[in-house]
Amino acid sequence: MKKGFKRLGWWLAASLAALVFLPQLMHPGLYVDGLLYAAISRNLASGMGTMWSPYFAEVLFPAFYEHPPLAFWLQSLSYLILGDHWWVDKLYGIVLLAGCLLLIGRIAYRGLGVHWIPAVGFLFLPLVWWSFGNNMLENTVSFFVLLSVWGQYQWTRTSKNYWLILAGVALLAGFLAKGPVALFPLVWLPLDRFFLAKKDMRHGWIGLFWVGGVFLTGFLLLMIYTPSREGILQYLDQQVWSSLSGKRSDGSRIQIAIRLVENLIPLLLLYILGIWLNRSPEQKDNLRYSLRWILFALCGTLPIFISSKINIHYFIPALPFYALALAPLFRNSMFEYLQYTFHLRRFRYGGWLLVVIIWLFALILTFNQTGKPKRDITTLADLELIAEEAGTDTKIGLTTELYQVWSLHANAQRFHQLSLAMDSTLPYVISTRSVLEGHHLLTPANQEFFLHIKAAEQN
Repeated sequence: MKKGFKRLGWWLAASLAALVFLPQLMHPGLYVDGLLYAAISRNLASGMGTMWSPYFAEVLFPAFYEHPPLAFWLQSLSYLILGDHWWVDKLYGIVLLAGCLLLIGRIAYRGLGVHWIPAVGFLFLPLVWWSFGNNMLENTVSFFVLLSVWGQYQWTRTSKNYWLILAGVALLAGFLAKGPVALFPLVWLPLDRFFLAKKDMRHGWIGLFWVGGVFLTGFLLLMIYTPSREGILQYLDQQVWSSLSGKRSDGSRIQIAIRLVENLIPLLLLYILGIWLNRSPEQKDNLRYSLRWILFALCGTLPIFISSKINIHYFIPALPFYALALAPLFRNSMFEYLQYTFHLRRFRYGGWLLVVIIWLFALILTFNQTGKPKRDITTLADLELIAEEAGTDTKIGLTTELYQVWSLHANAQRFHQLSLAMDSTLPYVISTRSVLEGHHLLTPANQEFFLHIKAAEQN
């Protein structure tokens, strides 16, 4: 019966994931950053750019150093295996989500039958739906951050040092996906020892030394190799130092903090429910263990506010640990209550019926949305006609008002390999105007972006 209860819980988590992500898999279109990352990964799979100097387009980011390249390397493998299809852009995020849910369950598992509850709580977060459905770099970071914490947790159970080596390698991988934001797992072992075994802090510091040592060794080896050193230094200069110094800024800290709290409301409600239902003699211990996860999540949250360049999705790698705080709250008496209700036939059948209904609804939504873009609909339609006239893998100029329409750049490169230049003197020019002096209109059927050719070139 206990196994059946666990199985139902994980099927519930899987059905929620299917409801949110399967419909997204069936239509093209991503948030502009995710499109840019997908284009870079596809280009890398096609032989354009190198591992340490990824390529986006001929004019814009011919060498992309805005982020470290590991996520692009990994996603490029999916294009090598499955081909250049728009659904591959999103499949990579779904695979990462499955890996994150598995690791959340393994970390939460301590003989409890409700270790699936943090996975469900994680899926309740709107920011998770958005990020994993839009190919954000934080998806890759979240996986490696969880892998590092799981390795450290395994070391506390087995005392096998190879788990710490895994944790250090995962930490380095997280850094190579998005930089310093992935380094907060370094504090997990000291924090864990402080809450669970105060007299054993020595092991917490030993574990920190091992994990940090493995990370530092790998980092120094990369700095010896010239291409990787140049790529990392370019990233640190263009992104990290400029953000910390205020040269690059984006977003209001107060507004971002408010949005973060709003996104965490589903977990806050579950916290309240867990505390209210937890009536066991071990309630104080459960609350302390839960507080440990919340403090650890804050270690991945608060340092981000130091930077002048901040956005809501930067906090995604910390979200699994806010969800893991649910595991201790729903143990013991709550676990026994859920187990008892599962013995009752009507509750057991009702639970499985709910899973079936969610899956059916997910499949209906998926087939209903197949091939129907939900984002940049006009842009995608216009670019299709532009590519028919100008051909793919072409350099096209832009008029001034389009220089910083980044979604146009991203869609043009991802779907048609068009390099858009901030230069209106090229033979082909895209404009928001249907009439352009000295040019002939080639795409009269377009709605927003019109392709023109110089009159002299046409003749």
